[in-house]
Amino acid sequence: MKFELLPDKVARVLSDAGRIADEIGYNIYVVGGFVRDLIIGVENLDIDLVVEGDGICFAKKFSEKYSAKLETYERFRTALVTMENGLSIDIVTARKEKYPHPAALPEVSEGTVRDDLFRRDFTINSMAIKLNSNDWGKVIDFFEGEKDLSKGIIRILHDLSFIDDPTRIIRAVRFEARYGFHMEEKTESLAVKAIESGIFDALSRERIGFEFDILLREKNFAEILKRMLNLGILEKIYPEIDLTDVLMDILASLDKKISLLQKNLKFNENIDKILLYILILHYNMNSEKACSSASRMRLNKSFKHEILSFINIRDNSLPMLIGKGSVSNYDIYIAFKEISTEVLVALYLIEDNHIFHERILKYINCLRSIKPCITGKDLLKAGVKPGPEFKEILQSILIQKVNGTINTIEEELDYVKKTRISSES
Repeated sequence: MKFELLPDKVARVLSDAGRIADEIGYNIYVVGGFVRDLIIGVENLDIDLVVEGDGICFAKKFSEKYSAKLETYERFRTALVTMENGLSIDIVTARKEKYPHPAALPEVSEGTVRDDLFRRDFTINSMAIKLNSNDWGKVIDFFEGEKDLSKGIIRILHDLSFIDDPTRIIRAVRFEARYGFHMEEKTESLAVKAIESGIFDALSRERIGFEFDILLREKNFAEILKRMLNLGILEKIYPEIDLTDVLMDILASLDKKISLLQKNLKFNENIDKILLYILILHYNMNSEKACSSASRMRLNKSFKHEILSFINIRDNSLPMLIGKGSVSNYDIYIAFKEISTEVLVALYLIEDNHIFHERILKYINCLRSIKPCITGKDLLKAGVKPGPEFKEILQSILIQKVNGTINTIEEELDYVKKTRISSES
């Protein structure tokens, strides 16, 4: 096994886990995605340990060794150890699962490591490595996961796997895109049958949302969406999304287009790519449909606000901003000043209009940061009494500065004097 390729802090944790398990007479294994990625040479610091014995008892002794933070969950006999070196270790008592009905959360009971591996989603995620000194580094592979891994195959462990937990279909698509793998023929057939059966209707929106949130963080998100569309999952879980060829092209080339855009910006913008994906997916919806979609996705208030801002500017300001007619700098400023960088970037990516692109760049690079230099103290010195006139003068100066007719603080003060003389006469 490729333990020698692991970072020292990870190798030390696994070695100590085996030693502590030896001391208390338990068998212990590192399992799941960590093993899969170790075999194919991909770094994965998500460590899941399975204990044949009392997982919480082991977790207490393990956390004491490292003076680490310990959280225990007695009902499921699991624990989470958070270490000072940044590692988080999930520790579970080996268990077996029973699903009371399709798409339900499982009922669990104590079991062996074989039981624990059999409850997992795919053969490639159902391998373990023993950490006890007598069998240190031994690969436990009851279901030929290593063979499937070498062939790039995603295979479920039993025929009812997708019925028990339909979210496994979403995970299968994610692993296909992440590793360049493909579902084994029977597995894909069972996935399609499960989708067509309406099994996703039995899932809570929270469980679907959890899986979709993970998808949004994958590098090949566009590829994942296309696969979900072709399998028929997308319309089942998020029917409001209309994944047109135009949107697919934008999503597929997102990183490249953002990189090109950044080269035209004066400052490097910190862009939330997750929000950007969400905005693009909602671009061809009306407000009502977008609200329905945001609720179905269980998006937070901030994301819902961004979506509605996006749709509002598309419907109300876009016709003016993409046209060749006369548009002042202040018109651009007013159109964009209340919206986020992500909304601006999404509009830039979707609307293939040179004039519109120039106006967005002008706003981000020049107009966005413009503010009056003078303050209330300056206005008081100029004889302006506190009240509505303060705001009116400052707003008037802002308009002049954005439009380029005023540039310096001296010009601002001169403008105030002229305004005062004009109002008094």
